[in-house]
Amino acid sequence: MNDRILMLIQYVTLSVWVMCLPYLYAQSLPETMALALDYNPHLAAQREAMKAAQLQEKSIVRHTLPKLELDAGYRHITERAELDFPAAGPIPGRTVQLGVYDSYETGLTVNYALFTGFAQSNQRKLGRQQVQLTRQQLIRLEKQIAFQTIVAYCKVQQYDLEIAALNASRDRSQLQLKRLKTMVDQGMALALDTLTLALSRLSYDQKIIAADAQYQTARQELAHLTGRNIQVSKADIPPLEIDPAELDISINDDLKMLGLQMEGLQTHKALNEATYYPRIVSYAGLKYGKPGVDFIRNEWMSYAVWGVAVNWNLFSWGGDRLKAQSQEVTVRQHQFQYQAVQDQIQTTYDHAVREYRAMVEQLMVLKQALELAQTRMHIIDTQYRKGISTATDFNSANLELSEAEINQKRQFIRMQLKLNEIDWLSGQPINSWRVQ
Repeated sequence: MNDRILMLIQYVTLSVWVMCLPYLYAQSLPETMALALDYNPHLAAQREAMKAAQLQEKSIVRHTLPKLELDAGYRHITERAELDFPAAGPIPGRTVQLGVYDSYETGLTVNYALFTGFAQSNQRKLGRQQVQLTRQQLIRLEKQIAFQTIVAYCKVQQYDLEIAALNASRDRSQLQLKRLKTMVDQGMALALDTLTLALSRLSYDQKIIAADAQYQTARQELAHLTGRNIQVSKADIPPLEIDPAELDISINDDLKMLGLQMEGLQTHKALNEATYYPRIVSYAGLKYGKPGVDFIRNEWMSYAVWGVAVNWNLFSWGGDRLKAQSQEVTVRQHQFQYQAVQDQIQTTYDHAVREYRAMVEQLMVLKQALELAQTRMHIIDTQYRKGISTATDFNSANLELSEAEINQKRQFIRMQLKLNEIDWLSGQPINSWRVQ
């Protein structure tokens, strides 16, 4: 018998430990953000895009180096030149054939562009700018994913707090309903009051079900961002007021990307203007062929060639000039867009700061409302036990207390989320964000 009791105690202890295990190993918000940055498929795709840009940059640099080419060919002609020598006295006439019907040639040739109108240098510059742009896009996307993770994490915390507050209100109604049933049995209260409290309890059940559905949706969003089931830690109550991060326009990711795009357009323009200049290419090669340079002997032989070639497009109906002008117009377009984005960033940041300041003031009001709701609930509960107040009064006070608790806890979450939003808008790196 004692062994069975001991086994039962061990089983219960193990069950409680298993149930509490997820809460003991809950992931903090910084840990969850790190998981999202490591897992998120959008970030993985952008990292691959940056690798592709880096490889493309290396490819551009390699293409500017001297090129070694191997060539081989065979050619057959149907006719060849002939040189006739007429007879002169005792010397008979003869015909000498110039050239051969079949020719073979193989060789190694080195080509190097001596001057391309600065096209090669601009191509290398364009490759570096593309790498910088994709890297900046990655940084920008990392911040977006990090902030989305914060939002999902805070939603889970918010709905968890709301469910806890609703459960507390439901328990108060349930406790009061038990007391009332005892009073009804003793003839000290009406049975009608029990219906009022029962309806109130069902109302809280409905709200809990709705909040739990939103809670599960927020958990699913967090799982999609991180690739795993996250156990969210309990929300900490932040200080009443924290100074928001200062806005630094110079490190804003959107403006940096626009700046890099404008630099790329300038480089494209210079690349198009390279056609204004001649292209000079040098080459040297070793050849082995038949007949080679001696079609008289028509034998396999080795020989070398070298030279310089110049190509200059003198007239193209103004197409190159119009293309360069198009690039200039596009640059001006981005300049106007840069100013518009800069104004929008400033406005969005100022609006977020004003909202946070208003939240601080609202929190003071919500704290006073919660204190009043607690006081009123205590008074109504005391009066109800004495038979002075009705069940409707109790339900009203309980509902006000529940809403006051939910509003205050929800405000804590919103304030923390707004601070992180300001960190994001200010342009600060992720490791400088104030997350708990």
